Parts: sequence; C-alpha cells; structure tokens
Amino acid sequence: MHKLRRISVCAFVKNNVTKRSFVALVVIFCLMRFAMFGIHYYNELEKYYVGVANADMLSGDFTCKSSISKTSCTFSMDQHSGMRVCLNLGKKCKGFTYNLGPNTVTLKTGVLDRPKFTLGVITVLKKEYKEFLDIREESCAPVLESQTKSNEDKKKNKICNLPVIDPFDPTVMKMIENVPPLVCKGEKNLTFYQNGVLRITPGKSVKKVDYQILQRKSNSGQGYDVFRTGTLTPSDPEVKLNEDMVYLEIESDNGDQQREFHLDVQPRKEYVERMAESKPGIPLNIMMVGMDSTSHAHFHRKLAPVYKYLKEDLQSVIFNGHSIVGDGTTENVVGMLVGRLLDELPEARKGRHGANCIDRWPLIFKDMRAHGYVTYYSEDEVWNGAITARLYGFCKPPIDHYLLPLWYAGLNKMTSMYRKVVEKGTYIKGHCLGSQAIYNVSFNAVQSFFAAYPNTPKFGFQFNADFCHHENFNFISLVEDRLLNFLKLMKDKNYLNNTLLILFGDHGLRYGFVRSSIIGRMEERLPFLSLTFPPWFQYSYPELYANLRRNAEVLTSHFDLHATFQHLLTYPKEPQGLPHGKSLLTNIGWRTCKQAGIPFHYCPCLDWDPVSADHKDVRNSGLAVVSKINNMLNESGISNKCAKLKLGKIKSAILVKSKIGEDDEDSNAGILKGGCMYQLQIETSPNDGLYEATVQVISGEPRVNPQLSRINEYGNAAQCIRNTQPLLRRFCYCLKNK
Repeated sequence: MHKLRRISVCAFVKNNVTKRSFVALVVIFCLMRFAMFGIHYYNELEKYYVGVANADMLSGDFTCKSSISKTSCTFSMDQHSGMRVCLNLGKKCKGFTYNLGPNTVTLKTGVLDRPKFTLGVITVLKKEYKEFLDIREESCAPVLESQTKSNEDKKKNKICNLPVIDPFDPTVMKMIENVPPLVCKGEKNLTFYQNGVLRITPGKSVKKVDYQILQRKSNSGQGYDVFRTGTLTPSDPEVKLNEDMVYLEIESDNGDQQREFHLDVQPRKEYVERMAESKPGIPLNIMMVGMDSTSHAHFHRKLAPVYKYLKEDLQSVIFNGHSIVGDGTTENVVGMLVGRLLDELPEARKGRHGANCIDRWPLIFKDMRAHGYVTYYSEDEVWNGAITARLYGFCKPPIDHYLLPLWYAGLNKMTSMYRKVVEKGTYIKGHCLGSQAIYNVSFNAVQSFFAAYPNTPKFGFQFNADFCHHENFNFISLVEDRLLNFLKLMKDKNYLNNTLLILFGDHGLRYGFVRSSIIGRMEERLPFLSLTFPPWFQYSYPELYANLRRNAEVLTSHFDLHATFQHLLTYPKEPQGLPHGKSLLTNIGWRTCKQAGIPFHYCPCLDWDPVSADHKDVRNSGLAVVSKINNMLNESGISNKCAKLKLGKIKSAILVKSKIGEDDEDSNAGILKGGCMYQLQIETSPNDGLYEATVQVISGEPRVNPQLSRINEYGNAAQCIRNTQPLLRRFCYCLKNK
C-alpha cells in the first residue's frame, strides 16, 4: 500500500512541473515521503539493483535543478536514498554512482562505457540494465573457515571497525628482547656550553680545543658551512659565541683526540621583537616530539613507564585510533606539517620532473611565524630524513632555529654517530655523537629552546629516528629513562604550564617478522599519538577538551593534527578551506577513511578474512603486482639499472571490505557482486623483496592500487639509484648486485 502511494504521488508531481525541474522536485518530494514510509521499502531495495564497488561510471550524466554540480545531477545523500530516488524516476534513471567520501549520489541516464576503477566510488545500476556493465558476476576467493574471526572478536561500529591490538600478543612478544644500556666512548664533559659561552671544564686535562661554529649553507637546507673558528687553551679557556651549533676537536694533555658537538638554542632579539601579523586564538606553545617507526602498541609495550607517566601524571590524551596517511616518514610528516598529500603539492620529490625545494609549500611554520611564534626544526637522521631523503628539502628554510647543519656535520666528521662501511657505501649507527647519546643531544636542544624564549610563543618540531628506525625494534627502550626524565623536567620547570606537548610516531614498524604478521600490518597503520595540554586548559575550554577526549576513541589522522594547529591560531573560529583533516578540538565523530583523507591501502577500518593464496584471483593479483612494479621501473627509465622482478610466492592473502557506514547485513545487499578486494603479501626475486599490495579484481581483471608497501629491509640493494630515484629504491635491485 505504501509503495503504491509513493509512486502515485511522484507521478502527480511529474505531470505538474516542467521537464527540467522534474528530477529535482522528485528528489525533494519523494525523500519527504520516504522519511515517513521508507522503512517498509528499505529492506526490498536490493532486489532492484546490482552494483560494483570501486568503479566510477563516467558516462550517462545529465543536468537537473537543485543539483550541487552544474554538469551532472548530483545530490548529497546516502546510497539507499539514491536507490529510492532512482527507482521512482523510472526509465529516466538507469542507475547512479555513490561517492563514499563526500556522501553524494550522481544519477545516470545511460551507460556508454565500462566503469573506471576508482577507489571509494560505487557504481549502482538497475538490474534490467546490468548487461551494460560488461562485468561478470563471480565469487570472491572463499574464506578459510578455520581462521575466520568470530563476530565476538570484531569491534562493532557502523562506520569504522578499528582493530583492538594487544601490545603483548605472543606473536610480537617472542621477538622482544632486553637491550643493554648505551655506552658512548670518550671522556664526558671536557667542555660545557651555557648561555652562549663555551668553556673548558675546570680540572679537566685539556691541552686545547679547536672549535667551529656551524651554520646552514646559503640557499640550501642540506649540508653545512663553517661560519667561524677559534681555539681555547687552559690560559684562554672560554669564549662568547651565542650560536646554536658548535663542533669541537679536543686534544688532551696525554695526546688523546676527541670530537664533540654542542647543540644549544640561543635567543635572538630579532625573533622576540618580530611583529606578528595577528595573534593566535589560543596562545599555547606547541612542541612536537616524534619517534620514527613507533606504533601505539609498541610505545605501550617498550616504554611502559613513560606511557604510565603520560596517562597518570600529565593527564595526557592518548589516541587509540590514530592513522597514517601514506607510506614511510615523508608522507606522514608532510601530512602533519602541511595537511596535504604529496601529490597535491608543488613537486619536490627527487627524480620527478620539475621538482624543486619545499619552500613553496604552505608549511605550518609560515603560519606560526605570522602569528608571532619562534620556530624550531631538528631531526637526527638527515641522511634518511623526513624532508631530505625523498625530497629536495629546503632552499631557504622558513624556520628560525634550523638545526640540521649540526647533524650533517656529525655525519661528515665520522664521529661515533655513524661508522662508514666503505666497501658497502653505507652507514651503521653508533647511537652516539662524540661522548653523548644522540637522544641526549636532541632532548637537551628542546629544553634549551624553551629556556631561550621564556615569554615568546614557540613552535618546535623534533624528530628522533636514531634509536627507533628499523635497525632493531627493541632499541627504542634505550630512550626510556631519558624520555621520562625529559617529561619530568619539562613539568618541573613549568614549561608545560603554557604548552601543548605532542609525542607522536610517524608510522609503526614497516619491516621485519612482526610487520609481516596481521598484528604488524595493523600496527604500522596506527602510530602513537599523545597530546598533553596544560592543566588549566580543560577548565578554560571545557567543550574543546571534551571533544579532545571523545576523539581519542575514533578514527583520526596526521591531517587532523595540522587542522588542530590551525584551529589554535584561528580560535574561536574553526579553520576554513582545509583540503583534509578536522581539528581534534572539534567533535569529529566517526568517519570513513575516505572522509578522513586516508588512502584505502593504509586504512585501518577494515573487516577482513584470510583466503587461500592458491585461488586464481589471488594468484593473478600477485602477478599483476609484479607487473606493476616492473612497469614503474621501466617508465622511470631505470630498467637498465634495476633487475626485472619475478613473483616468488604469495605468502598470505586477505579479503577486505571497507566499512562505509552501513550495517553488515545490508552493506553487501545487491552490491559488490562484480568485484573483490584483496590485500596480498608477496615475495619477489631476485631481490628477496616482501611487498604488501591492495588489488581490486573485477571480472577476473586485477587492478593494482599504486600505493605499494615494502615490508622487509632492502639495505644497499638499490644503491645505484639512491640519489636519483629514492622513491623507487624499495622496488629496485641493482643489476650490479646480481
């Protein structure tokens, strides 16, 4: 009865409006009726339609009034509303496309071409027109029953099923080892540097100290120059330098030689007196302290006392669903500092046509300086750094205290920071900078930054990779005591009274045995994030703080960090025009990965089940991945340097389904019948590579997502393209290695 009434009402509307406005009025009027009676029709919709996920129908557009697009008939509505509207338009509508990200439906009047593979878009056709899809309906690889997760193991949510990871799962714990304390060679404290004055420590047997003041190269953010030199002796034991970065060559009375560095931020009057274009909405210092390859679970398992201190003493907000936005350090750091994907920015990647420095990018440092902030940037692994390994980095950094020259000098001077293995042309970590642990140098620099500017807003980015980047995932425990002391000192010196302190991982572990497991796969996608606000913040801004607490339990990403920085500047207004991300101080709620700006390959919101690696679709998908890699090498002009890869074996395969905001019972109804989405782990030869890839199979045709992850280390295998094509190193096995 309700069904007949709805159709007759819509027919009445059709007879009383102009043809061009017919569609728009039908959409509006019928949705009003369905709001009253739609529940009776909802469960029958699937029988009228067939659809294909991740497929966009480019043909068949028409225009209509009230559309949000001038070139198509597009409305903001969900998939089921689209089904209702299209059904009631009769032959005028043969189907539609549903875009998960903006939650829009584009109605279609015809199908002229085969749908194009497009992540996050679903093509839906009335069943009588399904032959136009030219897509064979087929079954996906059967789930391995013995390994299927029960419903009790799944965290139920209509939008995003975030995994619940046990940090102490036996799969991981069997790889956990105790690491002996780090001991750096050399006599400590032969000199000290405080308030800009370098001194020989009284009572030390020092014959002389040759010093060099380090600075950035002109027109380059990479490398270093020596600005000034001098010598200290017992008869002339001190000098006023007032510079951030100093290199020392020390000779003891007994003739021993020792090399040391001092990294101590010195205040600059011009930065303090710099006129701000506008005042920040909430004038907090912001200090970001990053740890490479550190997931939420790994931080918890290896730095348990620090985790406890954050939660209980500092009342930090620790995020349980924080996601990466891309592969490796570079893409994720860019997400935080720029709020965009690399493909959305002026080209700066090494080996890409037209690539240049990143100075042109809308970096958060520029916004902070415009609001009166003094800025700071340092990372301890410049040879493989966030902005220096894959990118051309800065030409003229828009940063007040840019400290990379010291780390370049450390690499160049061959201190115990690294030991060069000449025959392999690489470096092995020594974790020391002279007689000091590298992490001590970094944390001391942050503390000196706060001491240098007690009354000036500060924005700092300190990225630590030495103790946690790939070499041994147990090494992060080296920093436990020092990190805990750093936090306590920041609190005891009242630096946290007006500071937002952010501890973060760029991503989880990317290589090794743990990464190749299901747990490791999810850990890589869920890095650590904690935000520590001053105690008064929750009382002065109770709504913002309540939002922050809520957001700790939903899907967030590095883009949201960038949006939060902007929100602190624009408060009480929310930032406008951001391509990705929402401020963590707003009520974000549950989102799909598409809505959060997270590419599908890295999305942690997945339902998955293991399938047989022997299934024909899985096998063909593995071959397609290898073909994709070889094509990339060929198209980049380096196939004459890199070996052609062959598929070894498929280690594992899972059938995945992204949660798109619908009940499990309904999300497969009349949909997804033409396509299956797999994530594979494959081995290749001759490079002994282990890769993770996402592949959509439609009508037996594999379509490889270009975002491919290498999940085992490749060392020096790609040394022949290291400087020219660093983005492709994970795929290249230099022919000279064969």
